[in-house]
Amino acid sequence: MLYDKLSARARQNRISFAMPGHKGGKWIPPRFHKLLEIDGTELPGTDNMHHPEGILRESLDSISAAYGAAHSYFSVNGSSAGILSALHFAASRSSEILLDRNCHASAINALCLTGLSPVYLHPQPVPSFGITGAISPEDVSAALAAHPAADFVFLTSPNYFGICSDIRAISDIVHAAGKLLIVDEAHGAHFGFSPLLPESAVQQDADIVIQSAHKTLPTPGQTALIHLSRRIDHTEFSRWYSLFQTTSPSYPLMALTDYAVHFLAEHGTEIYQTLHGQTSCLHTPFPLLSGSATHHDFTRLVFHTAAFGIHGYDMAAYLDRQNIDVEMADCNNVVCIATGGNTNEDFAALENALSACPRGDAAPLFLTSPPARQVMLPRKAFLAFTELLPPENAAGRTSAAVLTSFPPCVPILAPGEEITQEHTSYLREIQRLGGSVTGLEDGKYRVVR
Repeated sequence: MLYDKLSARARQNRISFAMPGHKGGKWIPPRFHKLLEIDGTELPGTDNMHHPEGILRESLDSISAAYGAAHSYFSVNGSSAGILSALHFAASRSSEILLDRNCHASAINALCLTGLSPVYLHPQPVPSFGITGAISPEDVSAALAAHPAADFVFLTSPNYFGICSDIRAISDIVHAAGKLLIVDEAHGAHFGFSPLLPESAVQQDADIVIQSAHKTLPTPGQTALIHLSRRIDHTEFSRWYSLFQTTSPSYPLMALTDYAVHFLAEHGTEIYQTLHGQTSCLHTPFPLLSGSATHHDFTRLVFHTAAFGIHGYDMAAYLDRQNIDVEMADCNNVVCIATGGNTNEDFAALENALSACPRGDAAPLFLTSPPARQVMLPRKAFLAFTELLPPENAAGRTSAAVLTSFPPCVPILAPGEEITQEHTSYLREIQRLGGSVTGLEDGKYRVVR
């Protein structure tokens, strides 16, 4: 049985520097370990997530107050459901949207469902690590001037590497133009609970903010939050919210989310002071991505393993053999997520494993996703008649699927974009180095027929 296999893995006592933030339940009080006792349905006294008026309304109001939002929602279908809700709300008011190309695949899925026409914003590179960084306010301003029909801007901040865009400056630009700002803050649900962390996009005046509680808070998978500013009519937004949420929400998931937010509101300062000390004392031979508290999340540990001749995929495999789970790897880096659920012993084990790793002689491979040219709207390509082609025959055809390297689920190709020889070579190289590609079907590309 699945439960038995998962339990067997849990009994290995692995060290987690990956999601979820609760670290195998270690960061959740024992009283929550008997959650089935509160697993109920909509009854007198339990309220209704789709129309909260009682205990859920009280919980959501307190969550809004903790983040500084005008209105908040539970999303028990993860941030993906929040993104789908936000972009459908946008599509009801606009046919075009400015969208950062570093977005999650669920945002592309929303384009396929809504018919929104994307104008892509490209993040600035961080050449020394071979990764993507922030979206600049200047690029947003220029794009708004060039595309006045776009009434919404959608940004991902922080990205998978913990790098944040200047949301406050961007929100000022967006609002001055009479537009609205949506921020996928899936990796920043902990923001704002300590001066050592970046401010939340809610505090920086974004209009719709989606957060994955499970990524960095002591909550299980699927737990997420959606926050609205006063510029958004929450009664209208609720129509779209309800389309993407189950009518049988999990009360344990909502209860744990409520607990996590209140726990950090009360103890966040001391938790992140301790965590900052633990990460600051971490000594490794590899360069570690860093930045100001405004623009980088110190809890996101990005080790540049290529500096010592080791591809990130190989380092992740090595750490796995040391019983350490990392969140992700790419050609040149390994990414670890640290939370209050990690112990001093966890950090010691990570430091020892990194220090003991033998150096390699692999040359750094600064692979960057080739630029993609949109030749068809995503929705039109997704709904078109399609066929499967092997890589050698796919170049020059139009993709009908989202292709990503997993994680971080950032689209390499989106439906409606032309597949080039550079794309097929890039994806083949990721697989050769040990990375995983999603969207291929038995190694073939789904293309518009």
